[in-house]
Amino acid sequence: NGVYYYANGNKYLGDWLRDERNGEGKMEYANGDHYSGRFVQNRLEGIGTMQFASGDRYIGQWIDNQPSGRGTYYFTSGDRYEGEFAEARFSGLGTMFYRNGSRFSGQWRDGLRNGYGTLAGPDGTRTHGYWEADRLTQTLAEDPLNSVEARWSTEPTVIQDVPDANPKPVADDEVLVDAYFKNLFGEGAEAP
Repeated sequence: NGVYYYANGNKYLGDWLRDERNGEGKMEYANGDHYSGRFVQNRLEGIGTMQFASGDRYIGQWIDNQPSGRGTYYFTSGDRYEGEFAEARFSGLGTMFYRNGSRFSGQWRDGLRNGYGTLAGPDGTRTHGYWEADRLTQTLAEDPLNSVEARWSTEPTVIQDVPDANPKPVADDEVLVDAYFKNLFGEGAEAP
C-alpha cells in the first residue's frame, strides 16, 4: 500500500504489486476526475467508480481503462443510463432514464439507440419499435424484446464490491460480476 505523486499532478493511493498499481486504489487526476476501485497492472480493471470533474459519475465494470461491461452512468442533467457498455459507450441492452420521466429500454450501439426497444413517455404511453442511429425507423405493435424494460430497476443501481484478500485477474473475477447482477436483477440472476 502506498501513495505516488505523478509529475503531471495525478496522485495514486492504494495497493501495489511489482511496482504496478494492483488491487484496490484511488486515483486523483489533475483535471479534477477521481477514480476509486480495482486496478490490474496499472489499468482500471474490474469494478470501480469514476467521479468526473463535470459532475457526471460512472459506477460499474472497467476493462483496459474504459467503462466496459455492466454499469450505470449518472449525468449532471439528471438523466441516467443503466446497462451494458463497450469501450466507454452504451452498447448492448440498457435503459436510459430521462429527467422528464420518460425512458428508453432496448438495444444500443456506439452510444445510440440502435435495434429493438421501447420508449415509455412520462404519461405512460409506450412506443415499441426498431431504432437506427438514434432514429425510430419502424413502429411495432408489441415489445420486441419481451419486456426487456421490466428487467431494469427504476431505482439507481448500487454496485457492492466483494472483498478479496487475493485479487485475481478481471477475467476470473466472477464473484464481483455475480454480486453486481444479483443486486441489479435480484437473487438467482446470472451474468449474460
